[in-house]
Amino acid sequence: MALRETLNRICKMNTPTNEQATITQIIVPILIDLGWDVYDDSGREEVKPEYWVGGRKEGGKVDIALFEDNRCVCVVEAKRPGVNLIKPVDQVLRYAYYEGVTFCALTDGLEWRLYLPREDGRPEERQFVRLRLREDPVERIANDLERFLSRSTVVSGEAENDAATTLKQLREKSDIDRRLPEIWYQMLTEPDRELVTWVEKRISDMHGFRLSTEQVAKIIAATTTPSQSNYSSNPASPEVSAKQGSKRQIDYTLFGVSKPWRSGIGMWVDVVEQVYSRHERDFLEKAERLRLSPGSRRVLISGNPQSINRYKPTKAPGIYIEYSLTQAECVRLAYQLLKLFEHPPSDLSIG
Repeated sequence: MALRETLNRICKMNTPTNEQATITQIIVPILIDLGWDVYDDSGREEVKPEYWVGGRKEGGKVDIALFEDNRCVCVVEAKRPGVNLIKPVDQVLRYAYYEGVTFCALTDGLEWRLYLPREDGRPEERQFVRLRLREDPVERIANDLERFLSRSTVVSGEAENDAATTLKQLREKSDIDRRLPEIWYQMLTEPDRELVTWVEKRISDMHGFRLSTEQVAKIIAATTTPSQSNYSSNPASPEVSAKQGSKRQIDYTLFGVSKPWRSGIGMWVDVVEQVYSRHERDFLEKAERLRLSPGSRRVLISGNPQSINRYKPTKAPGIYIEYSLTQAECVRLAYQLLKLFEHPPSDLSIG
């Protein structure tokens, strides 16, 4: 129960104003509750602050290194609360690589991100857990910290095994989420016999009349929506169909700066980057909820490119966007994003 009491206390306390206070007031108490001998009462030197990793030219000092039998088993990089944790990901992964550990954490005290640095993929694709102390349930946070960062599970190797399983499941789910719209679109445009039979029976049960198989198939194919039809049969293709209209040239003014003759998708990218520059701290948390329509599962902005059907990187670090969009959708999303961050519509003028 000590860890849960500590987490509840942290959620209610004043937010630390610097990195050292974050380590002292938040990270150290959590590590103690997770079984790490922070003050070296046993003489085993389990927790080493400001630990040097790598060579003098390429390496650096990681804020906290966790040891077992003189072997580093995890590194923890700390930042002050409110710092964008996307930028230092490369740093903590590099420290982990230099030290040869398979497990690392990045935290500002109030948010914890855990990574498997030796996994393949982009840095953000190696993250398997993200915990937010003042937003997520305390029980879930405590369970995940105990599962992945307690001394007993890290030393035994259970934490790494569970982390690998968790990351694999996340990647599989992300792949399904990415492919689901395309699969559904194909099911509607080329309905198989089972789907046609089911719809045929439902029509008969609900309305008392029967349609031919051909009629039912045509009805199903006619239900595709404009947003669904934007998905190409080949989502890996780097080109957007000219029929979608996102490459048509438009001119606009954004935050008082005129931007003549850009494509719809170019304007959409510009709005994302400009809003990010003004709301870097909470951009991803809010923007990931953006949808073209209520209830849609189609991800439009994310820090994880695998969650997007056809993604495009932006100049904003770690921010990816959906770019298989019509010009009308680009304009609509641009205004929705501005509204999400409480900017007036007048900040963007089209034409």
